[in-house]
Amino acid sequence: MRKFYALLSLYISCVYGHRTGVLQNMTVQEVAEARSARDEELDEGFLINKVKDHKTNRAFGSAQVFLTPEEFGWVERWIAVRAGLQPITDLLMFSEGNRRVKNLLLPMQKTWAHLGLPGTPTVTDIRTSIATYARDHLPTEQRMVVSSVMCHDVSTAEKYYAVDRSCSQLAAIRKVFDGLTDPRKSWAGKSSQKGAVVVVVAAAAAASVESDDQERQGGRRRRKRTPSAGPEN
Repeated sequence: MRKFYALLSLYISCVYGHRTGVLQNMTVQEVAEARSARDEELDEGFLINKVKDHKTNRAFGSAQVFLTPEEFGWVERWIAVRAGLQPITDLLMFSEGNRRVKNLLLPMQKTWAHLGLPGTPTVTDIRTSIATYARDHLPTEQRMVVSSVMCHDVSTAEKYYAVDRSCSQLAAIRKVFDGLTDPRKSWAGKSSQKGAVVVVVAAAAAASVESDDQERQGGRRRRKRTPSAGPEN
């Protein structure tokens, strides 16, 4: 469970530069609303809207997270696994006692190392990397949009406040993010390496939720085969 939390958090951070609070405070209800609000004919993915409780909410408003159908499938599969744990909280990710998951940075760094990646980057390092590539490779208007989506202030003197965007608008913006992290593109510096990181983390996240699902199913089968204990002598 914690491995999946770390992988999903690392993946979302690498794609969008979001702080961990966006996932720590995401709810099952917000995911369900993304499913029900999707236009099957027009929308390329799913828009998890209005993640209100995150660090820069006061300056940037509610965070929005666009996920492709495959990525959204990981989250929905986790929700299916989660249901078997019968939590009493609506938080997507929870810890013992149904509390909010805290201190994700260390598990994310351990996951980074487990994937064979160098260094021990913080979320701030990842955010700075994305903002730097956007600055170096995008025109000003697109750079401002990228900064807005990741809730990043481009400078203390240049405030830019996020606005709510539609699913199709965020799908187009996601393509800009993906273009910056595509390992097949030959950006100068380390952007291609960052793209490879996203690919590796994505594969690991999918494998992790599959493993959690298999463990849950295996546990159910073992319980069914175990005969009930008789009275103690």
